[in-house]
Amino acid sequence: MGLFLSGSGVCGASVADIEKALNSYQSKKQREFCPAQVSEVQSNTLIISESPEKRVFVLYPSEFFEWDELSQYLSLELNCATFSFHVHDGDLWMFVFFVNGEEMTRFNPIPNYWDDGISEEEMDSWRGDSAIISRYWPGVDPESIDRYFVRWNLDAPNQERAYPEDEFSYGCDWQMCDFIKKLGLTYPMDDKGNISGKTYHFQVE
Repeated sequence: MGLFLSGSGVCGASVADIEKALNSYQSKKQREFCPAQVSEVQSNTLIISESPEKRVFVLYPSEFFEWDELSQYLSLELNCATFSFHVHDGDLWMFVFFVNGEEMTRFNPIPNYWDDGISEEEMDSWRGDSAIISRYWPGVDPESIDRYFVRWNLDAPNQERAYPEDEFSYGCDWQMCDFIKKLGLTYPMDDKGNISGKTYHFQVE
């Protein structure tokens, strides 16, 4: 089995703001949310990493499946721009981008991953729009991210990187980390699983 993960990237809110919104979301679901000091990630561990200029990444527990719903809730509740990120089975990374609770654009490099029969119009709806993102995410130029938004050709013998400074290439799910760096976000774990952020108990269904 490949990697499954989900998270939210938030711009314009503090960690305290996000903690309050997460607590509100969990209260509505009648589930627990509270700080927890852990050295190893558990099935109910949520991690928050903060970067300058109120840019925050929230990494959800592996068994949490409401990443789009919660990302949209954070965007609406905090009146800010929020990405909903997902890595699916190590095969691809994708996102939906919300502003004030409204979906603005979305991206999936393999838009027919779950259904070969989807229309070209539906395929195109997952193309991602760098101009929209730069409009609502301060400090990001369209040219610095638009080369991520291409459909993957997994049959290509050599996969290139979107930008020379990137660590990961097309066809690799970890390309998501190169993308979030361009957004000024920090992924809250290193490649050895060491945590670099605040940890919480986040009850899931």
